[in-house]
Amino acid sequence: MSHWHSGLPKLDIEPFDPTPLYDAVRTTVAENAVAEERRRSGKRTVLLVGAVVGLLALVGGAVALFA
Repeated sequence: MSHWHSGLPKLDIEPFDPTPLYDAVRTTVAENAVAEERRRSGKRTVLLVGAVVGLLALVGGAVALFA
């Protein structure tokens, strides 16, 4: 039985417009560059802190060994 003859309420179907979804996903090159720079900056900070902590541990171990 078709929907029209089943006694159910009329279907109120509107065509789907995907434009808002595409607009939400679309980003500019500048926005991507800012995000990439922020990510790189964070990596540099972590690597620098790790290098300093490693160097301090190495120096501390050498001082403890030879003192």
